Amino acid sequence: MELQSYFPELSELESKLIRNPFIVNVHLLPDNMQEEFLELVNDSVAKGAFETLTLTKFWSQKSETYPVVSDDVLNSLLMFPSTYLCEQGFSTLLNMKTKHRSWLNVEHDLCVCLSNTALRIEKLVCNKQAQLSH
Repeated sequence: MELQSYFPELSELESKLIRNPFIVNVHLLPDNMQEEFLELVNDSVAKGAFETLTLTKFWSQKSETYPVVSDDVLNSLLMFPSTYLCEQGFSTLLNMKTKHRSWLNVEHDLCVCLSNTALRIEKLVCNKQAQLSH
């Protein structure tokens, strides 16, 4: 996935730094980042982590060790998830509140729909005792 399509305002250097810091020329970076960046690209543990982790996990993991470089990258990466979650909420609400169901109070239903917690309806049903007939 090309970052330029999501963030057209990113320069080519910023895009390369996010996608693969190990191919960026250190002399193109601002002076305050260069020393920390050199430590990062020469860190063999960081190279191994970069190959196995996703971009967001890699940069989040390196935020304590390389705060200047990772903060710059994470600020660019965090724009997409925050707008994505907002759009997801509006889409969910739009699907729930149709013209036939516009009177519903969807606050609690919306929380359930947007939650990352997996539903365990079968477990709840098993724990409920059926009502006996008289």
